[in-house]
Amino acid sequence: MKIFYRILISVFVINSLNLNAQSDTDNSLEIEKSLSLSKTYLHKNIDSSLYYSDKALKLSKSINNDSLLAKSHLQKSSILIFKKGFSEADSLLQNNLTRVLPNHIKGQTWHNLGTIQYYKQDFEKALNLYLKAAKILENSNNPKLLVNTYANIGSINASLKHFEKALPYFEKALPLSDFNESIRLQILVNLSTIYYDQKLFRKYLTSATEAEKLAKKVNSKRVLSVIYSNLSNYYAEEGAEYDKAISYGKKGIELKKELNNLNTLGYTYNNLGYSYLKKKEHRKAITYLDSAMPGAQGVLKSYIFNNLKESYIGLKDYKKAIYYADLKDSLKDSITNAQ
Repeated sequence: MKIFYRILISVFVINSLNLNAQSDTDNSLEIEKSLSLSKTYLHKNIDSSLYYSDKALKLSKSINNDSLLAKSHLQKSSILIFKKGFSEADSLLQNNLTRVLPNHIKGQTWHNLGTIQYYKQDFEKALNLYLKAAKILENSNNPKLLVNTYANIGSINASLKHFEKALPYFEKALPLSDFNESIRLQILVNLSTIYYDQKLFRKYLTSATEAEKLAKKVNSKRVLSVIYSNLSNYYAEEGAEYDKAISYGKKGIELKKELNNLNTLGYTYNNLGYSYLKKKEHRKAITYLDSAMPGAQGVLKSYIFNNLKESYIGLKDYKKAIYYADLKDSLKDSITNAQ
């Protein structure tokens, strides 16, 4: 038994707008500059980001420009969402909805309202707000703005295990994501996971291979370790190419150790042991399965016991095979009772 890793795309907020119309006044240019700086600092220094968004908001009020004011509200709401200031963020966004605004601003306002509900864990409400945002943004002239909204709709549906609903939104987001490699990588990983769940293995392999290349390009070792583990799973279970499965499994372990990501290392050891089991190299399988044991709990531990049982059967050591079969049955009962 192997375990397939699932990582869902991050839910994105809208932290800036791309408005083409600009006033010639000094204040308008200063507002645009402040908003740009706020966006730049958002993931570096949130206090600086908030300072520049407040500056833009104050100047926008002074010149009574609805578009720039709404733009400032959006930027500050994004910062507040990161800071979990949901009530104040909601108030700013509701203010936007009282104004007559172009679709690209209105749609992004609904998007951020959806993100607030997501972080408050009201997923159904968040999903409805994202769907409303998508409908409005589809009538704007900037398809790039749809990437985050489509991805978030896909993410929520996937987290609710509505994979058939998640898939079309990730597929619509992918061709729009060329401008941002980080977002594209996350979409590809999520697409590959859903393709695997839906047994669309040709599409899985295509998206996983592209994701592997992109993860290497942007040096995202965390994501790459997940991709390697899942490719190891694919080649052991579906591709029946055990040497490839083992190669990817070892790459996954190496990266997880480098990243000190020890909490998921047991899964990768189990999967690698399973690959050796399928290859009928039972002693090597046992070595990796033993390495998976420390810290293993619940379902993972049950999988390890089952794989150890099968490995010892392969070695004709039936006493140990029965021992691990009994441990698995005992653990299964305790998991069922806990559930």
